[in-house]
Amino acid sequence: HGCKTVLAYNGKEAVDTTIKLCSESVQLGLILMDCEMPIMDGIEATTILKEKMKKGELPEIPIVGLSANDYETKTQKWLEAGMSEYCRKPLVEKDLVDLLKKYKLFHV
Repeated sequence: HGCKTVLAYNGKEAVDTTIKLCSESVQLGLILMDCEMPIMDGIEATTILKEKMKKGELPEIPIVGLSANDYETKTQKWLEAGMSEYCRKPLVEKDLVDLLKKYKLFHV
């Protein structure tokens, strides 16, 4: 339905890719951020991106955390970092479609 995806293999790459795409005027509708990644985890990556959004260096883009761990102490840290919400992995097609609909990126 017109959606394109861009993959990043760690948090640093997610930050760098987001900055690069936004500088090229690519409109990002949603970031799915794995919370446990090598090099830089999702919390640190989200914190950096949200700070840039607050400063106006990046547009406001919802960030949804993904994790197989949904312990309350962890989820609170993800939300405090600026994630809009989180979804449990593995992300199934229905959950992804629901997310895309919620953020008005998928129309039936």
